[in-house]
Amino acid sequence: MAKTIVNPNQFYFFRRRFSLLLYLVAIIFFIIFFEILSLQIIQGSKYKKLSLTNIEQYIPIPAPRGEIYDRNYSPTFDTKTNLPLVTNEEKIGIYLAPTYLKRSEAIEVLKKVSFLLNLDSNKLIEDFTNRPNYYEPFLIKMGASLNEISILGEQFQNFPGLYWQTLYFRYYPYRNFASHILGFVGAINEEELNNLKNDTSYHLNSIIGKIGVEKYYDKELRGEEGILLRIVDAKNRIKDSKIIREPQAGNIIVLTIDKRIQKILEDVMKGIKGAAIVMDPYSGEILGLVSKPDFDPNIFINNEMDKIIKLSDDPSKPFLNRAIQAKYPTGSIFKIVTATAALEEEIINRTDRFLCRGYFRFPNDERVFHCTGIHGWMNVVSALQFSCNVFFFNVSYELGPKKLLEYAMYYNLGDYSKIDLPFEQKGFLPSSSWKKKVFRESWYDGDTINLGIGQGFLLTTVLQVANIINAIAADGVIYQPHLLKEIYSSSKGELIYQSEKRILKKIPVSEKNIQIIREGLKLVGESGTARVAGRFAKVKFAGKTSTAQNPFGPPHSWFCCFAPYNDESNRITVTVFAENAGGGAEIAAPIAVAILNAIFYNDDPVETKKRIISAVEKDYYYRRSIKMQEKEMMEDKIDHYNIQF
Repeated sequence: MAKTIVNPNQFYFFRRRFSLLLYLVAIIFFIIFFEILSLQIIQGSKYKKLSLTNIEQYIPIPAPRGEIYDRNYSPTFDTKTNLPLVTNEEKIGIYLAPTYLKRSEAIEVLKKVSFLLNLDSNKLIEDFTNRPNYYEPFLIKMGASLNEISILGEQFQNFPGLYWQTLYFRYYPYRNFASHILGFVGAINEEELNNLKNDTSYHLNSIIGKIGVEKYYDKELRGEEGILLRIVDAKNRIKDSKIIREPQAGNIIVLTIDKRIQKILEDVMKGIKGAAIVMDPYSGEILGLVSKPDFDPNIFINNEMDKIIKLSDDPSKPFLNRAIQAKYPTGSIFKIVTATAALEEEIINRTDRFLCRGYFRFPNDERVFHCTGIHGWMNVVSALQFSCNVFFFNVSYELGPKKLLEYAMYYNLGDYSKIDLPFEQKGFLPSSSWKKKVFRESWYDGDTINLGIGQGFLLTTVLQVANIINAIAADGVIYQPHLLKEIYSSSKGELIYQSEKRILKKIPVSEKNIQIIREGLKLVGESGTARVAGRFAKVKFAGKTSTAQNPFGPPHSWFCCFAPYNDESNRITVTVFAENAGGGAEIAAPIAVAILNAIFYNDDPVETKKRIISAVEKDYYYRRSIKMQEKEMMEDKIDHYNIQF
């Protein structure tokens, strides 16, 4: 058998190649080892110094908040002639980034900067040290001048961690105009930050909506911040910078309000403590809403603390939105609810009558409940026309408290209207269980008839009263009140949201009974309680006056109406409330008619209001003199009768 002969030179070449590979690996390892030795030992102090002196700063780039417009906005219109209701102004903000500073170093920088900028050093340091997150950039001053920036720039190397950037300050060009709708913005506080802790887009330096649309739609308006990476040395000199993420401007909000109608309300309600609302009853869109007194939101942006404190201490409460936050007795406007319940429950029909002698008494009860006059025989139409208490005392007594409360809830009283504004109040509907718990008393028949005319414990907001007249105007349907019409993208100008009408309540009332109530309300302005104001109206309306008794002072003046009476395609509702102003026919009704004439015929609302109020006063004194003459004639007859006998 043949043997395989192995060449001995094969092992030789293998050993040689393996040795060369080992030498190569050793050389590479030696080079790497030398580089590491050089970096860490030979040049270690140099690179350590560089690592300490070149610092990365991640700076948030503020995004401009979205602008807010009235309902006439279009992406293509000229913003020079159609100014937004809310916009932005560019200003400079000075910050301290304390990330790589010791607390003592940061405080030393703040002391130096406060001296140069004439700021309160103690206040500045207190605000800085009390922050929950030390490493967040700290805003030293908003709205710094170019001169102040120049002063800091000359000594920039002495202020490690200091930087400035352009900020977008909120600006309200129309000042007090629609201030309770628009609201204002401010620096986020600890409570707000805690409530939003799961949303990483909010931080210590965030600007956030505080009230109004600014707060309710803050997420849509605020946009998305960008991020700037800066490399600075120990002397705060910028070595390099780049934008990691571009800021995205907030969306444009388009409201349902009409600037012209809002201006009418602003003018006609000037000097009145109260609220007024104009709405589209078929959609729930708010065309105008004012609460007086009001305020200029710019004082919060400019941090005008003296003005803020003065307004906060003002007993007239200018920051209170009286349209949705204050609660008042409705007075006679609640008779619309009582009439609805009585007709639907067949307590009465169109022709049923009660005799009004000027007062009402329960059987076997000496208490007297007074009416506004001696009206004689009243049916539901004439009772609404002349606001006869006695008629509604009778029907309320027969209905009982449960039915009255049931229909009040149909009208959404005692509940939220779900308007897109924060801090809305829901009013108050009393009940026997509530009275028992609070006053430890039973519910009496007197409580029932007081409720039937909108007095007693019942409390509503102005917006809830607006919904009562909205329901009558819109065939028994209440649409959810809202202020948002559309949302547009600021970057592309595209429509990204359009609001739709939503039904809030459907009242179980027949078309026949709606028409009966409308008939009574139409007569209010023709020959009823608002007849003097009605003589000045250029558009036919249906409405209800109310003089709500107030245990804390003069009565409140109410009026609500819809117009035009016979034109559903163009119909609006107007609700006016004047706090402690007197009778509904004396103040609120003239204001409402002035609003209608201004909207439909461009009349001057202020002049119209003056003329109507003057006419109402003359009518009042005329009727008073007639009554005095009648009284004197009656006394003369009595004296003559006594002389004869």
